[in-house]
Amino acid sequence: LRPGCRPVSQYPLVLMPDAVLVGVTLLTDGLDGLGSSTVAYDAVPAERPDEFVTVRRTGGPRYGKVHDRAQLTVESWSSTIEAAMDLAQKCRAIFNAATGSVVASVPIGRVEEASGPADLPDISDQPRVSQTFIVTLRGAPPA
Repeated sequence: LRPGCRPVSQYPLVLMPDAVLVGVTLLTDGLDGLGSSTVAYDAVPAERPDEFVTVRRTGGPRYGKVHDRAQLTVESWSSTIEAAMDLAQKCRAIFNAATGSVVASVPIGRVEEASGPADLPDISDQPRVSQTFIVTLRGAPPA
């Protein structure tokens, strides 16, 4: 480049969506649709309910120019391991049915299971089941 010139990208600027917000919204709405009052959070709440779900981004690369393949770890917490596993299975069904939907204004593409439900005890002694999904989300130009 000559001095004073800036490179021009042949591709437009694309911002990837907040994958955790998409996961939290997907699960809270999906659980409500199943008649559950369980809420999903982006972290363990300070005042723990008897039953809740957390969604955290634990990795995942960009895919092509406009897609993000977000790795989301979903943890289901309840009063017994059986109840936590039942909640995890509901979350699993919701994620696996999400392909092709739009959540929080974000189109969801392919959903894959990276790890199915697993009993993962926590130091709090509250039963927890963990599972991980790879969710393809479409990015968009900045507003």
